[in-house]
Amino acid sequence: MNQVFHAHELLHLLMAADSPISEDALRIKANQRFGENAYFTNCTGRLYSFDEIMDFLTSRNKVLVRDGGIYVITHNVCDHD
Repeated sequence: MNQVFHAHELLHLLMAADSPISEDALRIKANQRFGENAYFTNCTGRLYSFDEIMDFLTSRNKVLVRDGGIYVITHNVCDHD
């Protein structure tokens, strides 16, 4: 059975990085932390693959991908866990 993690956990992983990291580097970190078959959920409970949650976070302006790095836009991230 695949494990499900909240998108906030992925955002926390990004925010814990010393500097912006690439999507490939984040995928590696996510696979190590959550497992290669992990799914992510948003606040409404919809399930996403890694690629889908990254698209979701980008479309909701939670993250910005620029110059190969992913930046968390903290003022757009909801503050509940």
